[in-house]
Amino acid sequence: EVDSFELGFKSGFWDRRARLNVTAFYALNKDAQIQFNRVTGSGWEVLLANAGDADIYGAEVEYVLRPVEGLELRGGLGITSFEYSEDINPWTGVDEKDTRHLEFAPKYNWNISGRYIFPSLGFATASARVDYVGYSDIGFNTSISDDYIVGQSPYGLVHLRLALDDIGVKQATIWRDPV
Repeated sequence: EVDSFELGFKSGFWDRRARLNVTAFYALNKDAQIQFNRVTGSGWEVLLANAGDADIYGAEVEYVLRPVEGLELRGGLGITSFEYSEDINPWTGVDEKDTRHLEFAPKYNWNISGRYIFPSLGFATASARVDYVGYSDIGFNTSISDDYIVGQSPYGLVHLRLALDDIGVKQATIWRDPV
């Protein structure tokens, strides 16, 4: 059972050329389960165990700016945190709640992008866009052994896109994803 709450606001200003959205969230996952893994002499062993309650909370901030005709700038920052009431490893009996990652979710994520729509070419509208998306560490599951944790180091991706719109009912796009 999950009880989830979200509070935020969306604002537009500067003659509707700027927007700011801020959101905070909290979720209580009652009777959460955690996957524990270990390497054994015969291979791999997996066990699901109760972890008590899990508190998941965080915030997101997003903005959009249109400072001049045709130019749009966007960005955002998110943070996600969590706590288990207990996280007892069934094989060792040790409470691991202070060392566990929230699986498949980075603590921080961020993005920034810029898009420019060129003045009409007469037969089409051209645009160019660049995006950058970044993530902090991502844990995929618990430790396999005492000195090895499966996860993804922080990384970022750049995306580029050139497009021709309004050419009849079609769109022509060239992109590089990721660069």
